[in-house]
Amino acid sequence: MEPENAPNKGLWVTLGILALILIAGGFYYSYRSNTADKLEYESPIPEEEENETVQIIQTKHQYKNGTHTYVGEINLPTPCDVLNHEVVPAVGSTTSFSIAFTTSNTSDVCAQVITPRAFKVVFKAGESIQVSATLNGAPLRLNIFEVGQEEDLDTFEVFIKG
Repeated sequence: MEPENAPNKGLWVTLGILALILIAGGFYYSYRSNTADKLEYESPIPEEEENETVQIIQTKHQYKNGTHTYVGEINLPTPCDVLNHEVVPAVGSTTSFSIAFTTSNTSDVCAQVITPRAFKVVFKAGESIQVSATLNGAPLRLNIFEVGQEEDLDTFEVFIKG
């Protein structure tokens, strides 16, 4: 027989379950907060394009002596495609730029094999800028990783873990 002052077992079980739920919720909130911080460097995509499938390009960026350098790889549909680019400043802005990537292919017959093509885009601009990108008019999302001035981007490798 239990004494009258003894705590109720059911109450302790309920409190234990509630504590576990609160701890799990804390871990989930922490995970979501860290994930949101990692997306900070991604180029914004206009709202009307949010539902489209957008190719995400892992890109290294370096600012050195007034020059911006972006390097990375874009997957192209065939090994015969040639990748070109042009840096286009936004109309009336000195801090907003778009990298317009285009492809050309003069081959009559070419295997349809996804082929990564390296790119290096260099242009002069102020230090604080916004950059977006397109491939043949379709939006790209640049997942930009800043690198130090001492790193040599001429011999870059796009092995970015994340």
